[in-house]
Amino acid sequence: MAEKGQVRSPASLVGLIVLLLLAVVFLWNPLVAMILLLILFLYSVFVVIVAKVALKEERILEKLKEMDASMPERPEAVLLDPDEVVVLRGHAGLCSAEGQAQEFPLTLVLPKVYLTGKRLIIEGVAERPFENQRLEVHESILLEQIVGVKVLKEKSPIPELLVTTKLRGYWSRFRLEIPGAQTWRDEITRLRAERVRSLEKREKPAVDFSSIRDILERGGVVVYTVKCPVCGAPLKLPETGRETKCSYCGATVYAEDVLGKLKELLERQ
Repeated sequence: MAEKGQVRSPASLVGLIVLLLLAVVFLWNPLVAMILLLILFLYSVFVVIVAKVALKEERILEKLKEMDASMPERPEAVLLDPDEVVVLRGHAGLCSAEGQAQEFPLTLVLPKVYLTGKRLIIEGVAERPFENQRLEVHESILLEQIVGVKVLKEKSPIPELLVTTKLRGYWSRFRLEIPGAQTWRDEITRLRAERVRSLEKREKPAVDFSSIRDILERGGVVVYTVKCPVCGAPLKLPETGRETKCSYCGATVYAEDVLGKLKELLERQ
């Protein structure tokens, strides 16, 4: 029994008012009162379900953080190139590779996800309930094969990352339930753009620094100071090779870029 003078909480006051209104409606029309009571019951069930789902997601998020703390810094089954660096890594709550026309998606629970400057790597175990099989999956997707990346359920504790690729089969379209999906999207977009630019430069005719020296001599350019396109500092040309690094800012300078500047200089002479 409540003590004398005890103040009721706002929630209890609202509940009391609702009961009084239901009593009045019941006296007026019992059928309407029963319908309202059913609606209130269904609403309360919905609230409880939403709360349980949110609590489950919070627990999964805590588990993912614990697993990330002990996650290997490099993939275990996929070999990286000597110059390949892991930019992002983490566990996903779920990975569903649904493809374009697959009857059942390939589902991985708590897979490891790695992002490097060249590819997106997913390692995990897929269960096939209809076949009673467990399949180890080690998927390596080159960044230039990715054509779309989008974040779904942004307000959820564990948002989804929807990835579309040029591949066929399951991995042409897949979802990752992963914390920080916005960061993954931004990094994939940035690294993919850098990767595409790098590949485009490789496809151009090979230009060596030794050939640039020949052009300088034939063109009669005795004094020509090559500058870094990033910081503008003087750049010493190597004897051979297709690229060099700026000793001031560390930027990579390609022979093709230097040749372009040199052609502009010769045309003005």
